[in-house]
Order: sequence, then C-alpha cells, then structure tokens
Amino acid sequence: MDVERYRAFTALARDVVGRFGSRVDDRTIRYLGSLAQGGEWGLAVAGLAAAIDAQQIPITAADYADFEKLFAFLEPERHWLDKLGEHVVAS
Repeated sequence: MDVERYRAFTALARDVVGRFGSRVDDRTIRYLGSLAQGGEWGLAVAGLAAAIDAQQIPITAADYADFEKLFAFLEPERHWLDKLGEHVVAS
C-alpha cells in the first residue's frame, strides 16, 4: 500500500474505531487501542468488526459504507464485511 493510501486508511480507521469506542466492551476497546498504538490499524479494524458481530451491535448504513472503504484495503479480512451487513439498521 502506498503512503497516501495508507494515510487515508489510517485516518478513516481512527475515525471509525473512535466512533465505536463507546459501543464495544472495555476489554475490546483496550485491545483495539493497543493495536492502533502499535500501528496495527488493519488488525484493529478487523477486531472491531469481529466485536460488532460478536456483541450484536447495530450499525447504520453510513457506518457500513465506511467499513466497505476500510475493507477495500484489507482484502484478506474482507469476510467481516459480510458479517457487518447483518447488523445494519435504519438510521
């Protein structure tokens, strides 16, 4: 991934992880935060998607669209996008 794409990805990842910080359990947010601090934004995004799925957290269509953008960078983890689709609610 080139530098500009990485910057765009990390900016959006930071926004999305921050937005969901209050919706996931404390243990998960601490884990995601440690990944992010270590520069592992891809793992943080995939971990957030897994937490949303496991904790059955509803998301909006706009949230889903942001995850679509993020998973465009994370092709090996794209299966989480299908799981997130199950949690989209009307905004």
